[in-house]
Amino acid sequence: MTAFPHVKVDERRVKPNPSVGLHAHCTDEAIAIEEGMTPLRVTGVRSDGAEYTGQILLPSTYALLLMKLYALRDQWQNAAKEFGRKHAIDLYTLVALMTEAEYEASRELSKRYQETPEGNEASRIVAELFSTESGGGVLRMKEHGTLPATANIAAFLDVLGEFFPNAGKREG
Repeated sequence: MTAFPHVKVDERRVKPNPSVGLHAHCTDEAIAIEEGMTPLRVTGVRSDGAEYTGQILLPSTYALLLMKLYALRDQWQNAAKEFGRKHAIDLYTLVALMTEAEYEASRELSKRYQETPEGNEASRIVAELFSTESGGGVLRMKEHGTLPATANIAAFLDVLGEFFPNAGKREG
């Protein structure tokens, strides 16, 4: 008998028992998840008809980029996971929608975490998949089918290279 009979735990994940279609994984790369969060007020009607007002905290762009890089690393050659295309396009979307304040906050978080094992691995992923416009990560973005025709891939690669600076020099 476990201390939490309504939770099933295995080596890969934690989920409610009985299942409700949700589960959680350990994400070592979520090192910055609680830094620079953006509060967002939400209101609405619950399924029981009751009014609800509350606040959620959205992770920083930097924290999301880290997690998406790791997810892409894990899936980019896996056909069963559609080669991680969604994660690749999510990376582009995060950079494309970034505000100036989010950009500056991401630069600061990058400086703080670039020498950690997680930051170094993110830089390695960028070097492997996003070092050129013909890199595997860019290919996955294009394969997704929603990359705008006007996408500035060079600028996107420059931002990734700036946030994950150990990635080395790009060769256009």
